[in-house]
Amino acid sequence: MKSTISFLKKRTDPETGISFYYLNEPALRNCEAEFHLYTRLMNDTEQTVLETYTYPLLEGAPKILNYADDVRNFNLKEQVTQIANKWRGIPLKGPAQQELIQNFTEMGITDNKRKLVITFRGCCAVFSTYGIELKTKKATKKDLEQWPQYLKSQKEEYKYIV
Repeated sequence: MKSTISFLKKRTDPETGISFYYLNEPALRNCEAEFHLYTRLMNDTEQTVLETYTYPLLEGAPKILNYADDVRNFNLKEQVTQIANKWRGIPLKGPAQQELIQNFTEMGITDNKRKLVITFRGCCAVFSTYGIELKTKKATKKDLEQWPQYLKSQKEEYKYIV
């Protein structure tokens, strides 16, 4: 439970100035998914590991499960891949970086030290951890026409997901 973020988010009504809280659905779903997977792994260890992982178990050798390696990373890889597929080919510059960080925050994705990813650099580090390649490119005229909301000038360098 320590790796999840708060299930409630605070928002202020701009007209009245009154604060209210609403449910953070992605964080709640992430926690529930981790709970169900961890419960499955604890209840039916050998069969579940055989179904979940591609490598075979040695005959007669019990698999010792570790929450950090077996459960948490399994869920995070799926979520990080989902975010990467959403942003594939789009310039990660300007407002796109803020949107990417917001996606990471809403999904409750944490770094190796279980701290919430709140910087673009942290997002890039998480992508590289899970083998998602980022490349740097200079903006062309075609890129400016296609992505005017993210790019401002030609030859401006930006990162994108391959």
